[in-house]
Amino acid sequence: MLAFSAALLLGDVYLHNPRGSNNKLNEQNNNVQNNNRLFDSQNNNAGGYQVGDRCDPVCQGAGGLNPGSTEYNRSLPGAAQGQMYFYEGSVLELEWTNQHGCGSKQGNVECEIVIQYMCNDGAGPYSSPTLRDGLEFSRVDGTAGGPQGQAPSAGRANESQRGLHESLAWYEDCKARERNKGLYIADQNLGGGRDRATNTRQDRGAPAQNNDNDREGLECPEERDYFPYWHPTPWRDIAVLTDDLRRCDFYQAASQNVRDYGNCCDPAVLAESGHCRQLQAADEAGPNNEAACVERGGKWREYGRWDTKPPRCGQTPFSRDNHLGNAAPSAPGTPDADLAASRFVWSIPDDVLDETGADEATCVLRLRYNVSTTDYDGWAGFDGRKTSRTPVDSVFNGGDALISGNEEADFVGFSPMEDPPLGTDLRLELNVNTDQLGRTFQDRSHTFKIKRRPSSGPCASAGIYNLNVRGRRGNIVQVYPSVEYDFVPANLEVSEGECVHFQWTGSDANQGGNDGNGRDKTDRSNLVEVASLGDSRPARQAFASGEPAVASMFVERQAVAWWTHRSDEETVRRMAYLDQAAAPPSLPPSPGHPSSRLGTPPLLTQLPSSSISHPGPSPACPRSGTTRWRAPARRL
Repeated sequence: MLAFSAALLLGDVYLHNPRGSNNKLNEQNNNVQNNNRLFDSQNNNAGGYQVGDRCDPVCQGAGGLNPGSTEYNRSLPGAAQGQMYFYEGSVLELEWTNQHGCGSKQGNVECEIVIQYMCNDGAGPYSSPTLRDGLEFSRVDGTAGGPQGQAPSAGRANESQRGLHESLAWYEDCKARERNKGLYIADQNLGGGRDRATNTRQDRGAPAQNNDNDREGLECPEERDYFPYWHPTPWRDIAVLTDDLRRCDFYQAASQNVRDYGNCCDPAVLAESGHCRQLQAADEAGPNNEAACVERGGKWREYGRWDTKPPRCGQTPFSRDNHLGNAAPSAPGTPDADLAASRFVWSIPDDVLDETGADEATCVLRLRYNVSTTDYDGWAGFDGRKTSRTPVDSVFNGGDALISGNEEADFVGFSPMEDPPLGTDLRLELNVNTDQLGRTFQDRSHTFKIKRRPSSGPCASAGIYNLNVRGRRGNIVQVYPSVEYDFVPANLEVSEGECVHFQWTGSDANQGGNDGNGRDKTDRSNLVEVASLGDSRPARQAFASGEPAVASMFVERQAVAWWTHRSDEETVRRMAYLDQAAAPPSLPPSPGHPSSRLGTPPLLTQLPSSSISHPGPSPACPRSGTTRWRAPARRL
């Protein structure tokens, strides 16, 4: 099977919309406090966004309006509950930055981006019905302050205060299964008991009997580092972006969306529960192929196909290395005005809801980024190309490694020198760490919900576009490699009859002292319209006086013709004040002040919503004709 090929780089990838966690939860700190809480990101600890909150009025102190206490209180109702949601069939723009380059014009690296999602759908033995963000930033096994090296248990996996993505069964089977020993691992030593799928070139880990504390959440390192994986996984494929479009046929045909993969099942468990759990023994790794499985008395089963469309496959956006910024659009003819961070437009699927018959599902998004050396052809023999080169696999391990760690040699081939001042040894040394060959980085969103679209009203059958706010409180130095505020998408064109779902979230556990207005350590925003991009003052609507004013994009829904459209004061007020009913007596009344008391959200309407203050499902219908949304986020 194809392995992500080699990378010789330290790099990072950060998901900005939806908000990527980078393992952050609710620490009042710019740095993540537990970088093995849920997954192995390989990223800088300063990246990521805290989970959204929905306390009334604030998740600090005793929960009251007293501005004296700004310490985060995770026990308050609404803490970590500022969960985003997206309607089936709606359009969501994913946005990220990656540090070490991408795109077909990036000659010094090759790059692949794999985008996937997982839901609490109850499908198969690896489903995670309690998929959650958690309230504490300790890992599932509770080792923060507890015994080191504890194996996770069902009891600890069910503790709601700890985050959970992959299921306990997924990790246990990974730990029990033999690693794929046909993979290229360069000169890395994976001996001494490092024979499980929890041991890879990128993450050697500890020997199997001691590796429970040397793990990241409940993920499987072998599956994390390689795509497509050769055993069933709980992840559904959204897209694969590649530098070489000749690989698309391979990726799409090998996706679990459209095909099964095999596993060696324990016959007793299979007979009792109908679920395939990895055959294992106390003193050796379980089989990872059909021949060994049958020989050991197991039952080889192929399953896991999602029976959905293959992932979309396209060109990676071009970005230069050592740069966390904008990328050149991959589509030819895209205007320069649309230069932005790397992005992918995702149409929210309905397959999970159709399978379960439920009206909503809790999900998490994963984006993986691989950067690969071009010193050798890591794809030789894998993608159907005719080549005389031997596939890069275990044949080249150990002393035959194509590149070894910190090699020393006269690479240049200098002429001999007589009595040189620096001696006759003309060797140079490469600064190479081969456990970073095939380097895979990832970021994941906090949990979100996929919901059925409204069953009635103008948005029941119309197109729905998600309009979100990226970034967090602070200046660019304080939040880097996260970003400051902006809309996603920054430019949105919709036509008459289509709907826009306004939605954003923020945390009351922001780093103290970060720049911005409002109560310290909070991260809340409101929304007002401006007449043009250069304006600082909100556009005047003059609802009370009835005087001429700038037309709002929010119009009264009862209007039947474009010349009767009037600005919808209720919606404009709600966006500006976030359902606040009163300002605290100890603070001056201030629109959007995050310390103000939040009101009770309305029922399902066609109003826009902010998920930091209420769950409000509420796309908004734009005015007649085509509306072009392009405005900076304003924080009051």
